[in-house]
Amino acid sequence: MPGPQPRLHLPYARWPGADKRLWERAVNSDDPSGDTAGRRLAKATQHEYLFAWRRFLGLLAIVEPTALDATPSDRLTIERVRVLVHHLAETNTPRSLAVQIGRLYAVARLMMPELDWTWLRTVKARLHAAAPAVAPKGPVITSVELLGLGQQLMAAPGQIGIARDLLAHSDLRTTTRHYNRARGIEASRAYAQLLAGRRRRQGLTTDP
Repeated sequence: MPGPQPRLHLPYARWPGADKRLWERAVNSDDPSGDTAGRRLAKATQHEYLFAWRRFLGLLAIVEPTALDATPSDRLTIERVRVLVHHLAETNTPRSLAVQIGRLYAVARLMMPELDWTWLRTVKARLHAAAPAVAPKGPVITSVELLGLGQQLMAAPGQIGIARDLLAHSDLRTTTRHYNRARGIEASRAYAQLLAGRRRRQGLTTDP
């Protein structure tokens, strides 16, 4: 007799021990002088971060169960984040998708503050840049249709350092701001083309 299907959000009781320890250290420190950012978060924010990690672990439990045996730092990779983006794009709007990846970035920083999560911050920024700020009028463009754009924007996080050198910027943050703005413009143009094509197919064009 088949057992129950894995849940999309892995319950906390089933988390790997290392993940539980990192979460508890982040949010339950009793040292008032300690630099524990999680203790200063609102309960609602803690809940959002908890569910972001539960969703990540839940997906891995379904598609790559052996990954749960790895350490949390080794488990969170660009390849697995791409898998998560594919998964979330099936049921979420582009804006919601970007928000959820943003929470994954936030909880990674919370649980493992000693590590460099710049690559994940870049992924989050590019997904936000690719998502339309306002819901468009007319036919709805789903996250699945925008997934190709998101993949393009996520393709090579390391290129930002090359761009800094070519532009002779002394601060990587300056390059990142310009890079993300340019990527956002590029994604907006592609989105406009996609929307125009959908309108033409559905006979919603306003051309005389």
